[in-house]
Amino acid sequence: MGKISVAILFGGRSVEHGVSVNSARNIAQYIDRKKFNIVPIGITQQGVWYLTKEVNKDIQKGKPLKVSLDPSRPHLLVGTKKLKFDIAFPVLHGTDGEDGSIQGLLKSLSIPIVGTSVLGSALAMNKIVAKKLLQQAGIPVTAFTTSLGSDKTQPVYEDLVKQLG
Repeated sequence: MGKISVAILFGGRSVEHGVSVNSARNIAQYIDRKKFNIVPIGITQQGVWYLTKEVNKDIQKGKPLKVSLDPSRPHLLVGTKKLKFDIAFPVLHGTDGEDGSIQGLLKSLSIPIVGTSVLGSALAMNKIVAKKLLQQAGIPVTAFTTSLGSDKTQPVYEDLVKQLG
């Protein structure tokens, strides 16, 4: 059996772009090259995807990628050629990386992924929903309160200390 091709997705539009690049660089450095070929795919802070030669911050030096949503064979394209790999490893942080968005896109392209599913990612990203689900399942969580930016009144620090300790 040949090596498994792993597309390492890194960068992204979140404020954690640089953290993602560093995380992906570590993975690329330490992945077992006897078992895996890496296909680095960088995503700029503007959301543009590139096939790069290596994992680094110079994403735009790569070749631009496009998505084909042909229902019979969805895939990523480099120019007019289909980009081939066996599995995607999204090493993206924050919004559009850990919230289920990228997992949903890859699922729609029929690309298997390393990590959690669309639902698992979305639930884990929403801390309020995650804590409520854990509580409902009888799993202990630390005391918490919720506050949204759209709330008419915002919490007062002293009140939070009294409530939460």
